[in-house]
Amino acid sequence: MSIEIRALEPREREECLALWWTVFPNAGAPRYFERYFGGDAEWLPYYTQIAVEDGRLVSAVHICKRTVALGESRLTLGGIANVATLPEYRGRGLNSQCLKAAIAVMQADAMDVSLLFTGIPEYYARQGFAAWPLPRVTGRLRASSAGAAGLMVRPAAERDRAAIGAIYTDYNCARPLAVERSAAYWRDWLAVTPERLAANWLVAERNSGTPVAYAEYDLHRAGAPFGPNDVPIHVREFGALREGEGAADALLGEIARQGWETGARRMMLHLPRTPALQLAAERVFESIEVEPSGSAMARPLDGLGLLRSLSPSWNDRWLSAGCPRGSFTVRLPEGAARIDATGPLLRIGPDSTPQHALSQTEFFGLMAGTLMPDALGRDLQTADLLRALFADEAGFYWGADGF
Repeated sequence: MSIEIRALEPREREECLALWWTVFPNAGAPRYFERYFGGDAEWLPYYTQIAVEDGRLVSAVHICKRTVALGESRLTLGGIANVATLPEYRGRGLNSQCLKAAIAVMQADAMDVSLLFTGIPEYYARQGFAAWPLPRVTGRLRASSAGAAGLMVRPAAERDRAAIGAIYTDYNCARPLAVERSAAYWRDWLAVTPERLAANWLVAERNSGTPVAYAEYDLHRAGAPFGPNDVPIHVREFGALREGEGAADALLGEIARQGWETGARRMMLHLPRTPALQLAAERVFESIEVEPSGSAMARPLDGLGLLRSLSPSWNDRWLSAGCPRGSFTVRLPEGAARIDATGPLLRIGPDSTPQHALSQTEFFGLMAGTLMPDALGRDLQTADLLRALFADEAGFYWGADGF
């Protein structure tokens, strides 16, 4: 029997959907997988790499192309989704071949970084992926929490869609990892319908009636009391205009109040650790646990090229910070790269004898603002250089953008 690894042909889309439903029967809504073809304006047939045996589609890996912010820069991200093989064909390395083909496609299309979410990190580590810890905050709710004076919180309505989109853009214009969302993306990929708005979104407004902030959440309503380890409330997205002071308190407080009334005693925040959100969390929680999500992994697709593409904005940051001297090395799948700041301008090149290099996970954490330079324990001079170059805003990849 012959195996062929190749791009999906348009006529094979229904067979590919059937494969994904077979492997992931509990994926969600009836049209969940259809959005990968019909709801993604960036999709191209070769973004789905498949394994075919004697005319039968038996394995697939899908790429979701996104543009994400990184301070002043923009990166092209390739999200890996729907890694699936029919049960009777597993153990033959077909998915690994599809994944290698997908990586080659992303490299050929000049994408910068690949991102995925998984429960089997060791499998993807063999293909050059490394952990990219995103913060996750869980806490036990207080019996009551105050809102914010001057703000009214209500369920979102159809008329709020444009305002929510504008708030998202304003809040995330430079936030590392945040996806640039077009109107088509909101409509087709996120499928933000009037029904979903009313059920899962809240807005905060002042007397003008125009929203200044919003939050998207999921509240699992159950008839029986929740167990001590259940986390029935997940807050998955937040955004506020600069004049929306106090919005985090108002929105998290209202979500916590709703949860408490249904018997929930714990809440999880999949949000960046900004000062405003940290303070709001402290007001609604009796106790707080902060941990990385553990499922996000990333891989630079051309590590040296990625560093060089960032060098213009890095040079500007470095000059503005007074040109702190030093150098550091980053370990990447294709080899180590060195960033040298001992001359008049930053220099970036390969490093054949790396010592005390940043791991790929540390580099991604710094790049996304989820790891602070001081946490690395490096010498003061290198720490000054890292602080000058890397994000000073907390990054996040919002759950709604997942793949």
